[in-house]
Amino acid sequence: MVKAIFDLPEILLSIAIHLAPADLAQACRVSRGWFVPFASELWYSIQQDQWIDGNLLPALPRYAAFVRELRCPLYLPSNLLGHLFSQLTLFSAPRLIRDNQDTISQILKRNPNIQSLSLSFDSTQSYEMKIIDVFQAVSGMTKLKELKLRELVFAPGNLGSLLDQLLLLESLTLEKCGHEHPATSPEDIPEDTVSQQEHPQQGQQLRSLQMDGNLDCFEIILEIARRSPLLKRLVLVNMTTYDLMISSRLAWYARNLGSQCPHLDELVISKCEVNAGGFVCLLSAFPKLRKLQVMDIPMKHGHVLRSLSNHKRCRDSLEEVSIGKSENYLDGSLYVTISVLALLQKFPKLRKVHLRQCRVLASRVVLYQRRYGSIVASKDLEVLEITLTGPRKSWVPAAVHSVDAHAYWASIGDAEVGEKPDHSLYNEMMKEAHRLPKLDSSTIRFF
Repeated sequence: MVKAIFDLPEILLSIAIHLAPADLAQACRVSRGWFVPFASELWYSIQQDQWIDGNLLPALPRYAAFVRELRCPLYLPSNLLGHLFSQLTLFSAPRLIRDNQDTISQILKRNPNIQSLSLSFDSTQSYEMKIIDVFQAVSGMTKLKELKLRELVFAPGNLGSLLDQLLLLESLTLEKCGHEHPATSPEDIPEDTVSQQEHPQQGQQLRSLQMDGNLDCFEIILEIARRSPLLKRLVLVNMTTYDLMISSRLAWYARNLGSQCPHLDELVISKCEVNAGGFVCLLSAFPKLRKLQVMDIPMKHGHVLRSLSNHKRCRDSLEEVSIGKSENYLDGSLYVTISVLALLQKFPKLRKVHLRQCRVLASRVVLYQRRYGSIVASKDLEVLEITLTGPRKSWVPAAVHSVDAHAYWASIGDAEVGEKPDHSLYNEMMKEAHRLPKLDSSTIRFF
């Protein structure tokens, strides 16, 4: 019989999630009834930096059964990683090498309920050593939702066979992976990887695919796409030099990708070599593009925006746009201003626009406003992260100037000696902003 409310495991678990590690350790020592709920929370998650903790390593074998989330450093010594874990839901494994292969394989086999898994391989070692036991264990994880593979060389059909077993997989990340015998042209791709949809895997739940620095990237994408009719999000990072340059090869891949995955609606491009033609070609794979993020590519902001504005297929679907670079700079050309205003005019469903590094001329905004009645076609706009520039420093109240505005105006010699501040242009801008009921005007920066 329960004698007190604090004897209920549900109550103890609710308390445990709010305590610091030191307090959890103290609570474990109160009684046998308190040990399990508080020890479960204390040992629930092990982070990468904890492997250097002198108190953790000696105690880990005893408490391994409580661990649910195990994140290992990439080069964790094999003698520190036992195979006593049996309740893992998340496992970020150390790099798979000859010395720890058996241990990692045992952990994978003892934990079929893992939902999030990250595996790194040693690209200098043979394919057979890395794949057979590990992939057999992974294919048996019926609850797996997130999978990340790094530096893995696939044999023909190997990746597809694995995905056929992981019907609940929602997110897949491949980093520095490639085929054992890459195709040299679209015609060389095995028939299994192109548009064969007579028997599609309708049970597949894959929604997100991230490709980071992979060789023969699009061959892998199409192999995955054939099995993933529900794919919505594609992330391309560190693509090789020619993959996103306009070519008949890229057009062929985009056409097949679009036909295999009709629900694609989110695209992220980061740190890739891409030109305007290649960008437009890639957009054609997205019948109803809803979200676009472009970061750190050689194309100028204005060219990206103009290419997007001219892509008519996504005008009635695009909701979010984010374009920028890692370095802190502002692109203030007239071409950028025109491109930004064209974007705002042509997309009636825009909700969030992040163009922090685009400097837009306020005088041009006024001309657009008078011509079209509003600078934006969407009444649901929530975020407009742009920088508006006026004819002189005093065009806005000093309190609303962005932090680097003073240095900018000083650099072009706007001394304003004896001039009376004129805020009429600023007031007209804010009047327009207030017409949009959902817009957070604090996202707009003023120069």
